[in-house]
This record gives sequence, structure tokens and C-alpha cells, in this order.
Amino acid sequence: MPDIEGDGGTTTESYGESTDTGGGVLDRVLTDGVRGNLSFVGGIVLGGLAYVLAFASISGLFLATEEQQNVAVNEAVAVDMLADESKREVLLAFLTIVRDANPEGGSGALRLLGWIFYNAHGVKLSVGTEGGLSLLVLFADSTLVYALIPAALLFCLGGLVALFKRADGFLGGFFSGSSVVMGYLPLVVVGALFATVSGAGSTVSVQLLPAILLAGILYPLVCGGAAGLLKVLVINVFFGGIRSRL
Repeated sequence: MPDIEGDGGTTTESYGESTDTGGGVLDRVLTDGVRGNLSFVGGIVLGGLAYVLAFASISGLFLATEEQQNVAVNEAVAVDMLADESKREVLLAFLTIVRDANPEGGSGALRLLGWIFYNAHGVKLSVGTEGGLSLLVLFADSTLVYALIPAALLFCLGGLVALFKRADGFLGGFFSGSSVVMGYLPLVVVGALFATVSGAGSTVSVQLLPAILLAGILYPLVCGGAAGLLKVLVINVFFGGIRSRL
């Protein structure tokens, strides 16, 4: 019963059967799952494209109903729609800072759209020392729509990465689809750092750590990975099974 040494573990052969021990499972996960299926070029290009398209789509949706959004904000402050006093104080502090900073031109508009973009990912704004604020709470009816836009785009483009990579196996499909994190995450960090406004002795900024974890990693990892799994399930398993029976 000879022992054959492998990378990171030992494979024991007995009566025509083999059993992996030691580091065999981990090595197989790294080799089959990560090394052979991550798509650096596809992940960076399509992940970056997902960010641009998501930002443009969310901005377009917001600007298309800008008048309604302004009415919602004004009514929220005027008639105290935010019953929670602490939230109301955060909102008033936010308005004070923004009005004092008076961001004008394209950069001011981009920062506003950036706040909406990160709020759509579940990331709040840091309003001085007052706390966190999501502007989407002012028009809650649209919150789900805003959240679905980046999820749908990451799912579609993650699926394309898995398709181009020709990922095989569920683990390979997940890693190839989630490669979009490599293009999405850097732009998330840059955008979060850009969307900062200072005024009235304080600042409004995107909460950086939640932006990295939620928008930069979790969204592309889950949505892109799910698309990669679906690609393998439909094309490799379902259609592959049909072809094998023909």
C-alpha cells in the first residue's frame, strides 16, 4: 500500500481507491476554485463597468424624480415626518452643513448623487458628530428600487465574466462571477472619498468602512457569485446534461 506524496497532503492508494488527507481539500479549493477561475481582466473591466452603469442608473432615477424628492425633503423637515427626534436632528445638521458649504456646479451635483448611490447600497452618511443618515429614508417607497439597481447590474455582468471565463463547477462559477469585486471595490473607495462636503465647522461624508464592506465587497461578491453559480447550473449542468443524452 504505497504512499504518494502530493502538494500539501498525502494521497493513500488502496485497492484502486484513493483518499485525500491533510491539505488536499484546501489545495483543491484554492486550485480549482480560485487560481483557475478568477478573471482579472474581466473582473476589473466588467466590475468597473458595473459601477459606472449603477451610478448612472441611480442618478438618472433620482434626477427623473428630483422635484418629488425635494418636496419630500421639505415636507419631512416642515411637518416632522421623521418622528424620531435623533434622526430629525441628524437631518437638520445635514441640511445646515450642506447649505453652509454651498457646493456648486458639477462637483456639488456629483457629491449629492454619490450620497444617493451609497445609500442605495445600504451605506449611511456620516453627519459630523451627530450620527448616520440615509437620504433614502425620506422617500422610502423607492428604497427597494434603488437597492435593486446595483444588484441587478452586478448579477448580469458577473454572469458575463463567468460565461467568458467558461467556469466549470459550482465553486469555479462562484469565484469567476465574483471577480467583478476587483473592478467595483476600487471605484467604491475612490467615490466614497470624493463625496465629502465641509461646512458649518463639520463635514458630511460617506461612512468608509461600511462602504468598503457592503458596497465594495458584499454586493459584488454575492450578486456576481450568484450569477456565476447560475451560469454553471444552467449551461454546464442542465444544457450539458441534455447534450450528453443526444
